[in-house]
Amino acid sequence: DTTVSSSPDTNDRLQELIEEARYLSEQSQLNRSDSLLKVAMDLADQLQERLLWGEGLLLHIENLVLRGEISKAIELAEEHFEEFWQEEVGIKLGNILATAYRFDGSYHRSLELYEEVLERIREEGDRRDEAGVEQNMAVVYNNLGDQSAALERYYNSLEIAEEIGDVKMQAVILNNIGSLYRNLDEFERAEQFHTESLELSREIDSKIDIIRATTNLGIVYKEQGDFDRAIEYYTAALSLDQELGRVEGPIRTLHNLAEIYIEQGNLELAESKLLESLERSQEINLFMGLYFNNFTLGRVYTEMGDYEQALRYLQRTLELAEQSGSVEMERDITERISHVYELSGDIEQSHHYLKRYISLQDSLHSLDKEESLARYETLLGLRSERQERELLEEKVQAQNMTMMIGSISLAIILIALAGLIYTYMRQRTLSVKLANKNSKLEKLNREVRMQKDKLTDLNESKNNLISILSHDLRIPITQLHGLVALIRQGYGNKAEMDKLLNHVERSMQYSILTLENYLNWALNQKGGVSPDMRSVNLRDKSDEVLGSLQQIADGKNIRITNQVEDELEVDADEDMLRVILQNLVYNALKYTGEGGAVILNSKLKNSKCVLVVSDDGIGIPAEKQDQIFEFVNSSSPGTELESGTGLGLSICKELAENQNGQIWFESREGEGTKFYLELSLATTVD
Repeated sequence: DTTVSSSPDTNDRLQELIEEARYLSEQSQLNRSDSLLKVAMDLADQLQERLLWGEGLLLHIENLVLRGEISKAIELAEEHFEEFWQEEVGIKLGNILATAYRFDGSYHRSLELYEEVLERIREEGDRRDEAGVEQNMAVVYNNLGDQSAALERYYNSLEIAEEIGDVKMQAVILNNIGSLYRNLDEFERAEQFHTESLELSREIDSKIDIIRATTNLGIVYKEQGDFDRAIEYYTAALSLDQELGRVEGPIRTLHNLAEIYIEQGNLELAESKLLESLERSQEINLFMGLYFNNFTLGRVYTEMGDYEQALRYLQRTLELAEQSGSVEMERDITERISHVYELSGDIEQSHHYLKRYISLQDSLHSLDKEESLARYETLLGLRSERQERELLEEKVQAQNMTMMIGSISLAIILIALAGLIYTYMRQRTLSVKLANKNSKLEKLNREVRMQKDKLTDLNESKNNLISILSHDLRIPITQLHGLVALIRQGYGNKAEMDKLLNHVERSMQYSILTLENYLNWALNQKGGVSPDMRSVNLRDKSDEVLGSLQQIADGKNIRITNQVEDELEVDADEDMLRVILQNLVYNALKYTGEGGAVILNSKLKNSKCVLVVSDDGIGIPAEKQDQIFEFVNSSSPGTELESGTGLGLSICKELAENQNGQIWFESREGEGTKFYLELSLATTVD
C-alpha cells in the first residue's frame, strides 16, 4: 500500500478535486461529480483530513438528493450528523438532512431540524446560509398549507439573497413564490414570478433552475386551460431532464402531462403516463411522486367507473398523507374517498369518510378562528386608543378656547362662560359615553377570550377523542381481519371458531356503541339537534336495547331482568332514549362480574317516570363519583378489562337534559350501582 503524507500541495489538490466535483454537480453532471468525490474522500481519509472528508461527504449527499435517492441520502446523513454537528460542515449537513426529510414527506421532522440549523447559522452570522434555510422552511410551510408563514419566509430569504447578490438563490426563491401563488389560483402573479425566475436562470445558465421554472410555467398554462402551450413547456423540461440524466424531474413531468390528458378526456394515455411516473417514484421512494400519482390514478379510475381500482390507489394515498402529518392532504383525500364510495353505492363508507373529512376541515378552521380572534382583539385595542386620542384633542381645543376668552372684553365674558359651560357639559357627556363604550368593549373582549378558550378546549377534546377512537375502533377491525384469515386457513374446530366469533362480535358491539357516542357528542358540540318528542313505550324500548346487548350478557353469564311496566309511556325522543339505555345497560354489564345480575325497573313520581338500572357489580370508587358525568378521556376497566372512552355517561346526561329529564346515580364500591333516569310521562289524549 502507498501511504500519502499531508503537505500543502496534496491539500491544495484535495481542495481542487472537491471544488471541481462541486462545479460538475452544479452542471447536473452528478455521476462524474460522484466519481471525483470518491477519489477526493479516499485521499482525505489517507491524509486524515477529517473536515475535507466531511465536505466531500456533504456534496455526495447533495448529489443523492438531486438524483432523487432520498432514502440513501437520509441514511448517510443521519450516520454522520452528530459527528460533524459542531463544525461548519455540520450546519450544512443538517440543512441537507432536513431537506431530505422534506422530500421524504416528514414535514414536522424537517421543520424541527431547520429551526435548529437556523439558530446555529444566526450565531455564526452567515447570511447566505440563513437565506437558504429560510426559503427551505417556506417550502415546508407551503406543503403543510400554511401559505402565510411560507410567504413570510420566502420574502425574508429573497431580501437576503438580493442583499448579498446571489442570483441563483434569487431564481430559486422567485420560482417557489410563483408556485405558492399558483396554488392560491393567482395565475397572473404566479406567471410573473416564474418568468422572472426563468430569465435569471438563463442569465447564469443554471439548467436545473431552468427546468424548474419551465415546468412551473407549464403548470400555470395548464391551469388556465392553455394546453398546447403547457405541453410545449413540459416537453422542453422533459428534454432537459433527459439530457442531464435526472431522475426526479421526469417523474413530475410525466404526471403533469397526465393531468393534461385527463382534461382532454384521454384517460387511457393519462393512465399510462401516471403508471410510468408511479413506477419511477417507487424505484427511488420519492414521497411527492408516490402521493400525487396514487391520488391522480384514483381520479382516473373513478372517471373510468372502476371504483375498486380507484379506492385501492386512494387508500394508499391516505396512508401517505397520514405519514406526512399534513392535515390538508389528509382532508383532501378523505373527501375524494367519500365521493368514490358514494358513486359505488356504499353509502355507509361514504358517510364514514365524509365525517372524517368534516372533522379535519374543522381542525383547520379552528386555527383560522384563533387568528381572527387575535385580529379582532387588536382592532378593539386600536379603536379604544383612537377614542382616547379624540377625547384628548377635544380637551386641548377647550383649553385653547379658554385662553382666547381671557383676552376678550368683559362684554363677551358671559357668552364665553356659557360656551365654556356647554363645552364642559359636552365633555362630561362624551366621558360618560366613552366610559360606556369602554365597558362594552371590555365585555366584548371577555366574550372573545371566553369563546377562544371554549374553542381551544373543544378542539383539544375532539383531538383526544379522535385519538381514542382511532385506537379503540382499530382493535375489533384488526381482530375481525385476523379471524377471516384463520377461517380461510381452516384453523380450529367449530367450538373454537364459535368462541372466537363470540369474542369478535362482543368487541364489534362495543365499537358500534363507541362510534354512536362519538357521533352524538359531535352533534351536541355543533349545537345539537332538536329532540323529536313523542310518546314512547318504555318497556318496548328497553326490551329492544336488552336484546341488542344479550350477546355481551351471555358472554359473562350475567342474568338480565326487565321489570319495567308493560303499558308505561314516556314523553321522549326515541333515538336519544335508546342511546341512554344502551350506555346505562352496557356500563352495568361492563362492571358486573361473572354470574352477576342486572335489573331494570320503573316507578312513578307525580307526573314523572323514573327508570332504574341496577347491578350487583364492583361499584364506583368514591374519588371518581364527582366527575362521573364529565368527559375525562378515560374510564376504569371493566371486570374483564373492557376499555372505554369515558364519553358514554357524559352523552347520557346531555341527552337526558335535552328531553327535559335528568339522570343521577347511587353507588358504593364493592356493592353495585343504581342509575336513575327521570322523564315526563306521556300526556294521554281522550
